[in-house]
Amino acid sequence: MILGLLAMVQATVMPAPHVILPILPPSPRLGVAAQTCRAWTRNKRRSPAGRRADREWLLGFIEGIGFTTAALSAPVILRSSDDPEALIGFVDAHCAATPDAKVGEAAGALWISLAERR
Repeated sequence: MILGLLAMVQATVMPAPHVILPILPPSPRLGVAAQTCRAWTRNKRRSPAGRRADREWLLGFIEGIGFTTAALSAPVILRSSDDPEALIGFVDAHCAATPDAKVGEAAGALWISLAERR
């Protein structure tokens, strides 16, 4: 899973001449990342405890990638001014539009969106 995360970071934030890892296939998705967007949306409406767990997972995932990019001396993607509610809102919207996708895919789309704004 860590190598898959590093490959995603590399692919989204590092220019091609600075390749440090081969592009690896996606890592297995575990926990919240493995659930469907349909479940993410259902938790939002029906399960306050599930919603809190989903939100904490997403924020931890995004922050973890931020720490990884910093450790690799890659450009800063996650900013201290980023609003957690906006990050969660991105995944909410992505999941509403693609209910059969995995939450991990929505989180990856969020990271790519953050990387593209720099």
